[in-house]
Parts: sequence; structure tokens; C-alpha cells
Amino acid sequence: MVMSFLVRKGGRRMSEGQGGGGSQAPFGHIMVVGGGLIGSSVLRACRCVWGESVKLTVYDRKPEVVRYCVEEGLADGGIGGRGDDFVEGVDMILLAVPLGSYGEVLEVLSPYFREGLVVSDVGSGKRVVRDVFHRYLPEGCYGIPGHPVAGTEKVGPEFGMEDLFLDRYCVLTPSEGGDAGYEEACEGVLKFWECLGMKVRKMTPERHDMVLAMTSHLPTLISYCMVGTAKGMEDLDWSCQYFADGRAVKEGWGEVGTLDVMRYAAGGFRDLTRLASSDPVMWRDVYLCNKSPVLFALDLFLEEMKHLRQAVLRGEGDFFESYFLRSQDIRRGIEEMGQAGQFMPKEKVSKRGEEVFGRKEKGKEEKKGLSSEGESG
Repeated sequence: MVMSFLVRKGGRRMSEGQGGGGSQAPFGHIMVVGGGLIGSSVLRACRCVWGESVKLTVYDRKPEVVRYCVEEGLADGGIGGRGDDFVEGVDMILLAVPLGSYGEVLEVLSPYFREGLVVSDVGSGKRVVRDVFHRYLPEGCYGIPGHPVAGTEKVGPEFGMEDLFLDRYCVLTPSEGGDAGYEEACEGVLKFWECLGMKVRKMTPERHDMVLAMTSHLPTLISYCMVGTAKGMEDLDWSCQYFADGRAVKEGWGEVGTLDVMRYAAGGFRDLTRLASSDPVMWRDVYLCNKSPVLFALDLFLEEMKHLRQAVLRGEGDFFESYFLRSQDIRRGIEEMGQAGQFMPKEKVSKRGEEVFGRKEKGKEEKKGLSSEGESG
């Protein structure tokens, strides 16, 4: 099968003349594989920081996503589908697709790997990426696993934001004992994310996967579970549901035949279930690829829930107050670190945005239209 290749022909050039930020790009030609939320945000950020000095190519299995990125000026050219065409002279390939597709993508691109090529990614599991890179990248190509810890629940290139990564953390998990070329590649990827406004840290893949299992993977699992639990409660046959003391649950409802749970969803339910709007394929792959750390975090959570259930059962008011106050203090500390607050990255825009993008930030209108594979967390 032959891929179609699109080249920008006078389309709207995003932030033309506004790129810069004073930093030279570590790579002259970047190919982003996957034009969803994260991939398109990378393209937007690169265009804002470096303007036209960096060549940007997008590769996506959906031709309409490629067309959007090219026509919007996010990329200079794009490839849609699978096949034998490729853009010559790519310095870095950035994988922004679900973890389970890494092997397939690298296999398709493998005939075009060249000496010195840098391959990195944005995936939320790093042990599996290390193994995939070792399997598919030949000697002379440098695989630097990375994870920009940023995103929203939105799906598709139209929801991308150039400031999505601003002041967020990016984790790199490079292999130990690399040669000089590998170290140079690692520094290039580190500089790449720093130029886009991120705070870059290095750690082992094992540590990354355990930390993210608790801070990203478990919350999303709970969000999906909350939606499923609420729907299950709504669908129960209430004529045969009883409390522990034998009273009918339906007692006192009058003539109401069903419990309209979803109709009366409160703000807490809305906030807790926001992540359930995220890309199902991406999250399916996360749980398949990071099984043991997720199970460890899930077991800790279930044990904590057991204590809370006992407190509810026994009416332990003092326990609740103490537990909630401690949690509130911890949450306040997280906010002070800049790792919690509103959902959208715009909450932290300040002089930092001017430093990175070389301009003052402007508000964005909500974007609608295409949908594609997106990434979050």
C-alpha cells in the first residue's frame, strides 16, 4: 500500500514570524507520528518556538488528520496511511500514538532508518518502550524514551495547544552506558522539551512506571469505573434491593420506577469522571503495558477504600475529619507545586509563556471538528 504525501501550499502559517524564544532547535527536521492531541500540540509548539527554521512532518494513519495539520500550517508536509514513501533527512522521529502500535510503526519505518536518527516518544509506559526500542532500532539509531506529563481528555488535532507543555514535567528514561552518540541524542531530546517550556527530569523506566501508575493510570481507571458504577446503579432492579437491616431500598420513593442517576450528576461526579472522555485505545494499551505497577497502585487504593468503608459503617466522625484535613493539606501542597488546579494549561500562563514563545499569550477559542487518537496523562 502506498502512502499519500501532502505538502503545504500557502496554507495558514501558524504564528508566522513569532517563533524563536532565543533557542536554536536541536533537530532540523522532526517527524511527529500521530497527529492527535499531543502530536498536534508538539507541532504547534515547535512552530511557535522555532517558526519556519525547523521542518515539521506529520505521519498519521488517518489522511484527514494529516490534511488538517498541513492545511493549518502545523506541518510542512504529511504522510497518511501505510506504505513505502518517506521524507528524507528526518533527524528525530517522535512517536505520539498508543503504546501498542509502536512496534508496528517502527517496523513500517525501519527501511528508512539511518545512522544518527533519534527516536523518542510521549507514551505513559517506559519499560515497554525501552524493550520496543531495543528490538526495532538498529545500531546507530538512538532510542530515547520520554513522557511529557501533560494533556487533557480531549481527542483530536483540533484540540492541540502550543502551550500544553508549558511548565509541566517531562520524564526521560534513557538507557545507561550509552556511547557518545547516545549521550548527544539524549541531550538533544532534553533540550527539545526544554525549548517547548517543560521541566525535564531523568529517572529509570521502573520508577517512572510506578509513579505514573499512581498519579495518572489509577485516576483514569477510577474515572472510567465511576461512570460504569453509576450506570450500573441506574440499571439495577430496585424492586429486589435491600439495605443491610432488611429495609427495602426503594422504600419512600413513591411511584418513581427508576433511579435517574445520570440526570442529577453533581459537580463532583463531573470532575471525577472527566478522564472517562479520554481515548479508549490509548488507555487500553497503558493498562496492558503497565500491568504490575497499576495492580500495585490499585491494591493500595482498594485497601484505603476498605478503611473508609469501615469508617462509614461505624460512623467514625473524628476519623473522617482528621482524614479529610490531612488530605486537604496534601492537596494544597500539590497545588503549590503547580501540579494541580484547573484542567486547562492556560491556568499557568504568565511571563513564562513570553520566554518560551517570544510573545504574549492570547486566549483560545474552543475548537471543534475532527477527531483522532489523542493522548492524556
